Amino acid sequence: MYFMKDLFQSSPDFKSYYEGYCERLCQLLHRLNKDTLTKISDEMWNKIREGKTLFLAGNGGSSAVLSHWVNDLVVGNYIENCLPIRAINLSDNQAVITALGNDEGYENIFVGQLRALAKEGDLLVAMSVSGNSPNIIKVVEWAKEHGIRTIGIAGCDGGRLISLCDCGLLAESTKDEYGPVEDVFCIITHIISTYIAQKRGKNLYH
Repeated sequence: MYFMKDLFQSSPDFKSYYEGYCERLCQLLHRLNKDTLTKISDEMWNKIREGKTLFLAGNGGSSAVLSHWVNDLVVGNYIENCLPIRAINLSDNQAVITALGNDEGYENIFVGQLRALAKEGDLLVAMSVSGNSPNIIKVVEWAKEHGIRTIGIAGCDGGRLISLCDCGLLAESTKDEYGPVEDVFCIITHIISTYIAQKRGKNLYH
């Protein structure tokens, strides 16, 4: 089954397509394992309180979501005279990524950074719609071997990522639902970052 294809073919116009898309997005969100989502929020909260660094890894649309998340964590969560949140999206430095991709292969663009920046006890959050991206799987394996906690967030059937990570959250979907799954990713990041911000005493208004 391919949900997006079926939705398009069954929609007589854009309005119907829009309504079906929104209904599906709500369905994916409500199907998330709330206990697992709570564990992810708690894990991040504990690492933040310990002053550890949060490393984020994803490709394409997932990387864009993670760049936004870094903004929400580092800037949106900043409170004067309060321990700042240390968060780095491993896709954001083009020079480093292209150098590693050229010298060591694209599958090593995240490992090459983590081995230089991470310390034991830090946290890696890996995000992938398919759950099978080689560079994502490789960096999770490296992290686990070096005492770094791992969180995986994936769509489709979870691929290898969900079972490989210490904590895995699945937005189960068909293989053509990259849009809805990445929407879920973005909403998850907003829920977690706004919850943590207010838990830290941060107002969400200016």
